Amino acid sequence: MPIELYQREIDTRLMIALFALQNKYNVLIGHTKEKCFKSVKNSVFYFSPAYADTYYSAAKLFSLNNNKIILHDEEGFLRPNDNIYNKRIGKTAVELGDIHLAWNESQAELLRGKNCRNVMVAGSPKFELMKLCRNKSIRNSKKININTRFIYANPLSKIDEKQLFSTYKDMGLYSDDEYLKYKNKVECDKLVLNEFIKLIHLLGSDNKIPVSIRVHPAEDSGIYKKIIKKYTNIFVEKNLSLSRSLIDCSHLIHDGCTTALEALVMGRKVIALRPDSVGNYYNDYPNKISNYVFSDANQLYEYLTCSSDKNEDEFNELPLELKNVVELNYMSFLISILGAEISISPKWRYSSGLSNAIDTLRELAYLGAEISLSNMMSIIYDNHGRTKPITGKFPFYPTVSMIKKRIDQVIEDTEILLNCDIKISKVGQRAFMLSLK
Repeated sequence: MPIELYQREIDTRLMIALFALQNKYNVLIGHTKEKCFKSVKNSVFYFSPAYADTYYSAAKLFSLNNNKIILHDEEGFLRPNDNIYNKRIGKTAVELGDIHLAWNESQAELLRGKNCRNVMVAGSPKFELMKLCRNKSIRNSKKININTRFIYANPLSKIDEKQLFSTYKDMGLYSDDEYLKYKNKVECDKLVLNEFIKLIHLLGSDNKIPVSIRVHPAEDSGIYKKIIKKYTNIFVEKNLSLSRSLIDCSHLIHDGCTTALEALVMGRKVIALRPDSVGNYYNDYPNKISNYVFSDANQLYEYLTCSSDKNEDEFNELPLELKNVVELNYMSFLISILGAEISISPKWRYSSGLSNAIDTLRELAYLGAEISLSNMMSIIYDNHGRTKPITGKFPFYPTVSMIKKRIDQVIEDTEILLNCDIKISKVGQRAFMLSLK
């Protein structure tokens, strides 16, 4: 659902934009079809993620006009296994990537092993945003956030199962001979989804605890909306950013969600729910590092209604592997690249004397999004040809007023200081310029 993808990802991108504005860059927000992007030269484009070769054409386009490519893979920390991840590192990374910003040293080693140039360990912009927002956390909140991710059992698009499998193959998630593996994941997903539905009914019947359901952007939210009609204490989130969602809750309930990592960084109590019968069919790392893991909805409900959790401090210590990433200052590292003279390749050399520009490209799951830092920093929404088959809808483009509202919210939540007000100007049918007044 494109608008949900916007809600899920835009705050991290606007945080980068705010740091860019602090460092005297303007910010361009729009669609790559706009003429203003065709004239970008001597800039540094930041792609995230751009390791799958699905993005090769876009990366190739932006590599022209003496532009340089910085890559950061959003999926670089939670890798299924090294063999699968190595397949993900294709010609987009090897041929076009000039600088690679890795989450940690283990990912960096894999990139170097594939002959990627200039690999540097930098951390994650997601964690940077959560650290900035942590001071705004509502410590006395009693609201529970249920985070869903059941795109196999409850896909937004109701197209044929084999067509969905074909789409996932195109994304590099499966090979031609893995259809049975895919089918097993669908069946396991149904079992976990049923356990979550059972928990929703239990919490709704109790009516004492406020509950919000944050639906994965590629899921059909209708199933949850139908369930909660008879309950007054449960609602499905809409138009709420991930950071604001976590600020407002005390517990996050999930299964295998990367949101669990961000919630831990925020200082939330994180609980995993997965029936024992399905085993480790889905990403298991977020469950392993959660504060608690339950296999039964009834047991989890009993904990939520009976536990006092008096010792808040026990939830503040992060697992060492995660802590090492969180302690890195991603934004300082990214901004410092602008002021450093870095050898890119025999063909290119980037220094502060060039036109300072970092452009950021991120495919928002099934909707393309690009962001740039620069005299032309851009946040761009594109349909890369896969949005309609998966979501059944066309891309969503924010308005000036929506961008302004989200900027104000990010500033409030992160307390990023700007010396001047932000001016937002429309510079194309689907393009806007951010600058300091």
